[in-house]
Amino acid sequence: MAVELLKRSEELDTANRQLRLEARRKDEFLATLAHELRNPLTAIHNSAQLVKRVTGSGVTRYLDILERQTDTLRGLVDDLLDVSRISRQRIELKKEEVDLAETVRHALDSVQPLMEEKRHWVEVSYPLKPVEVEGDRIRLEQILVNLLTNAAKYTDAGGHISIELGADGCYAEVRVRDTGIGMTPKQLQQVFDLFDQAEVGLDRAKGGLGIGLNIARRLAELHGGSLEAFSDGLEKGAEFVVKLPLTAAAAVPEADNSRSHPHSSSKVRILLVEDNPAIAETMSLLLKELGHQVHVETDGRSALRAAEKIEPELILLDIGLPGMDGYQVADRLRQNPRTEGAVLAALTGYGQARDVERAQQAGFDRHFTKPVDLAELEAFVGNIGEQQHSPQH
Repeated sequence: MAVELLKRSEELDTANRQLRLEARRKDEFLATLAHELRNPLTAIHNSAQLVKRVTGSGVTRYLDILERQTDTLRGLVDDLLDVSRISRQRIELKKEEVDLAETVRHALDSVQPLMEEKRHWVEVSYPLKPVEVEGDRIRLEQILVNLLTNAAKYTDAGGHISIELGADGCYAEVRVRDTGIGMTPKQLQQVFDLFDQAEVGLDRAKGGLGIGLNIARRLAELHGGSLEAFSDGLEKGAEFVVKLPLTAAAAVPEADNSRSHPHSSSKVRILLVEDNPAIAETMSLLLKELGHQVHVETDGRSALRAAEKIEPELILLDIGLPGMDGYQVADRLRQNPRTEGAVLAALTGYGQARDVERAQQAGFDRHFTKPVDLAELEAFVGNIGEQQHSPQH
């Protein structure tokens, strides 16, 4: 009996080693495949860009199709790489304090072409107060892009998709709802399984490898959070809920958020530096309507002169200014004793992690990506007003 048990134990150990070896080979194959596909895809994409520059409008239409399909393939390659990295625990999160409202906006920008193509009505809801988490900016955006893409794909044309940002206790919550095909209880149990897709039979029009939701959930878990799915059944839509731990400063009692306009009590002296007339006018009008004092300049040198004269409490500074750019202006402002204490906020069309990092290195206190969410700007300026005019100041 003992000999038989020992033999069975050895067979099981051998089988387990074989399974681990096959799993490792699968992961290595996925990683190799993704890397090998990336090079020709890049060449195809770049070639399409070059041809588009020298051909007429008739050919351009077909090049647009080629570009879109290349982008789709590139997305699949990225997903394959991520599955491989996560499986081998090779994902390294570059954590920083992240305002989730900005992450939501970037994710929506990424999926806008798909939403427009399917004529979906997209509804967005933000809270009055910032919702901040400690996380990898790029990976958090990836979670939301995957959820929004999934909602768009599995909702018939002209559907309704909503994304709601909020906070519950010590956790940030992002809810993505759709009016799509919904899920059975069995599908709900399997929806996050690797390579799982809705049961569409021979209809492959939805596309994809069935790994986006798995990646989203695993990234949420790597951030100390969770991702859950809910549905009342087929043809009744679905809801996906992401929960992420709030930063210590953001995890405050709900009562602190009871005022509808916490920003309106104190005026702020603002210098707005923006060379786009439409942006400058609308932003200035909004801030003045809220009771703040606003001075507008359109270039860096004029801004430096105005800053010395009015000594603003807040400077909203466009990065892409003519002549002296926003980074150079910020450096000069920080060196001047009369303006070094002002709050500096960058206004830019670039919102990647490296852009935020460069703004911080240049001396900016805050980074806003255009188009700036006016509610977010309103709350930001209001917080400055409260701090500047509180009793300790």
